Amino acid sequence: MREDRENLIIANAELRMPNYNTAVFKFSLAVPESSPKKAYSVEEFRTTHQDAYKPWTVDFDSELSALVADGTKVKELSAHFGRTSGAIRSRIKKLNLRE
Repeated sequence: MREDRENLIIANAELRMPNYNTAVFKFSLAVPESSPKKAYSVEEFRTTHQDAYKPWTVDFDSELSALVADGTKVKELSAHFGRTSGAIRSRIKKLNLRE
């Protein structure tokens, strides 16, 4: 595969072994100057889920624990916390709130 060399940058690197002063491998690598476009954007997710990708707080974790213990459905939790259903399920799993 041939690439447009004008849009590449060269990265030089060395790999060293622990406790040795000499480089074991030296190499150069041509990489694209710009990274590929993401398949999604946080801004798009936040149009439907206002807190998508924001960090969870201790208060949110406590509230989630209480709501899960009360039997609140994931869809309702998603709407309540402004996050995707997948984010809610992941947090429930991480906190071991359901077996």
